[in-house]
Amino acid sequence: MNKIILIFAFFLLMGAFSACASVQDAIFNMGVSFARSQSDFVTKSIQAGDHRIAYLEREAKGETIVFLHGFAASKDNWLFLTRRLPKTYRVLAIDMPGYGDSSAFSDQSYSADQITRRLAAAINELKLERFHLAGNSLGGYIATLYAAQYPDKVISLGLIDSAGVDSPSEFFTLLSKGDNPLVFDTEKGFDRLADFIFYKKPFMPWPSKAASARKYLRRSAMNKKLWNDIWDNRKDVTDILPKLTMPVMLIWGDKDRVLDMSGIEIYKRYLPQAKSHILKDCGHAPMIERPGETAAAYLKFLTSSAKH
Repeated sequence: MNKIILIFAFFLLMGAFSACASVQDAIFNMGVSFARSQSDFVTKSIQAGDHRIAYLEREAKGETIVFLHGFAASKDNWLFLTRRLPKTYRVLAIDMPGYGDSSAFSDQSYSADQITRRLAAAINELKLERFHLAGNSLGGYIATLYAAQYPDKVISLGLIDSAGVDSPSEFFTLLSKGDNPLVFDTEKGFDRLADFIFYKKPFMPWPSKAASARKYLRRSAMNKKLWNDIWDNRKDVTDILPKLTMPVMLIWGDKDRVLDMSGIEIYKRYLPQAKSHILKDCGHAPMIERPGETAAAYLKFLTSSAKH
């Protein structure tokens, strides 16, 4: 009898552990929804060709700012920064094609050129005529490509630890050895990612860490494809930088291990109008690690740009 009770208790316990993950995920999703509402964001989506593009929007009657996230990230990366911007700005944080809650198809290419093409289709569907454009990492790369193709639409360009130029870093050294800390399929890989992205990791309340790791791991195969599409079709943007005549802001963490801050000098070589702000003791994602200082630097740039 005792043995039967022990077996029954074992299965109850295993069921509890199984349910625990789903409960954690539900709590995490509620937290994300709350954070969005605290930033006055409404979750929306729009059809652009064969892709459904998800985005967050904070409506306002002033100028529009469009934010683009980095590799394996999402629109929610901008929540901490955007809540610090004046409510006079209309703000859109977009899940780029293939990422977040936007459509992702395993049989389609997500090279930078293809992402830019689909982003342009989404912007047309949103009927955005003129707007400020900002991106982090891969998002900065895509923002640069878009601004070069549609300079009349982009009022200003904000590049935050942006990809697109060749600046040696610890990340590229690891890649040359066949090691990519941005693409993984284990929970330990998630811990390593956080250590690599941030200089000082932001506090992640329970159950954010576990739920975030599971969310990434569910997309690990797609993330690997997305990376290969980007990497196999990569190109340096220095040839197109002279086409960017709009005001440009470069924001960089001085402890970025993914894209070294020496990239600033490369951008400035081709963009004499560019302004810059370096965050001391900050990693690859300043809008998460140091949202207050990042928002202040970006807002100062927007304000000064409006005077010209």
